[in-house]
Amino acid sequence: MNRSQQIEKNLSTPLHDKFLIGDQVIITTGRSKNSVGTLRKKIRTREGLRYLVSGCNLVIKHQKPDPRTGRPGGRIEIEASVHSSNVAIYNPATKSADKIRYDIENGQKFRKYKSTGERIAHESIRKNKD
Repeated sequence: MNRSQQIEKNLSTPLHDKFLIGDQVIITTGRSKNSVGTLRKKIRTREGLRYLVSGCNLVIKHQKPDPRTGRPGGRIEIEASVHSSNVAIYNPATKSADKIRYDIENGQKFRKYKSTGERIAHESIRKNKD
């Protein structure tokens, strides 16, 4: 077993979740509680799945100047990742966190908000069996 296979084996379960990149999500706990942002990236770690949410969970990074690249030093605000258990889908109709359910219509699988039953404004998830 080579090194990459060992790392893959030690990582948590596969990247299966109900969120898609581009979804509006809300932070449910922590310093950035009730912050709404767009899901930018999924990060798989040994501790579980983490998300980068735009405009949420901002931290200050102290950066040294680099004269070779011309990058100035100073304090820079960057977005830190959030654990998947601290994120929920944001429902703009109720202006709160919601759950996702799946429905199948005409052979296509769609995501819907559990509280209102309306479709989530994102492209549909299709399973082609051709």
